[in-house]
Amino acid sequence: LEGTRTWPGADQDGVLAAIGTIGDLVPLTGENRTLVVHGLKLLSSMPSGPLKDFADQVRGESSAALTSTDVAFRVVPRINASGRIDHPDVALKALLDGGEHLEQLHGFNVTRQEMSAQLTKRALEIVDSSRPFLCVAHEEFHPGVVGLIASALTEQFGRPSLAASVKDGIATASLRSIPQVHLAEYLAAPDVAPLLIKHGGHARAAGCTFRAEHTEAIGEALSARMRAAGIEGDALRPTLRLEAVLADG
Repeated sequence: LEGTRTWPGADQDGVLAAIGTIGDLVPLTGENRTLVVHGLKLLSSMPSGPLKDFADQVRGESSAALTSTDVAFRVVPRINASGRIDHPDVALKALLDGGEHLEQLHGFNVTRQEMSAQLTKRALEIVDSSRPFLCVAHEEFHPGVVGLIASALTEQFGRPSLAASVKDGIATASLRSIPQVHLAEYLAAPDVAPLLIKHGGHARAAGCTFRAEHTEAIGEALSARMRAAGIEGDALRPTLRLEAVLADG
């Protein structure tokens, strides 16, 4: 980035760094912004190879350069779909070798979209939306899309949520949150942590595993912490954050 060093494959590494930075949902400021701006410029001028083929597949008929929004909503989901539906190695091979592996990624992404829509609909049918902290677990849920289900619930209801896949009595959950609720702190709380097998994450996104029989208790404990903090009622509504007001004309 300082222009003083180079190495074989440096341009490809710059593109991958940009994709990874965007995919990790970090603020695009400071050095993160530098990585993304630099990587997107390199992406628009990539020579023939798997990365260019991947970008062309995502771009389709458009001749416009891919933006950070394109990467976030069209590139990253394709890469992630590999691990959600099959095995992450397919995404790695697609980026290294291209060819049939790129087609597999596209197929996985379509499957992921269809599965996510179907299971989110099921979650909306069974979730108790009266709780401050939404909690839903089911054997039908695929572990690869529980994060997408949780995101959909949080977006629709404006509340933190936990969605879990259950197999052999063990629930594997993904959580998404709102600005008022720090997930990592909630999961580590003395009334929640003992109910979990393991947990990790940060303020807005986290994961945990627990015995399925504890689902109700975990949902209530998380909701109780929100009530104790006064985060309920009118404080829990879907919001849209506006960064600026545009004048007419």
